[in-house]
Amino acid sequence: MLKWILAYFGFQLILFLILLLVARKKDRRLHLEQAEEVPDGCIPTREVSRDPTTGQIVTVYYDPATGKRYYLHEAAKSKL
Repeated sequence: MLKWILAYFGFQLILFLILLLVARKKDRRLHLEQAEEVPDGCIPTREVSRDPTTGQIVTVYYDPATGKRYYLHEAAKSKL
């Protein structure tokens, strides 16, 4: 009986780890299009933000042909 209980929990653990890896792979937030150069045809949006930990300014560009968004990190500025 103990063998079946351990097999059940082992199966649950393996299933959880597989689902966790798939979710991590599919999560779009982890694969943001960060670019050093913006491709031709992209237009800047009005979205500009400052990363509070690094002080870098991030500008968002949009490609109307593909619908992709590109995040351009500008030079680090001093924190004010």
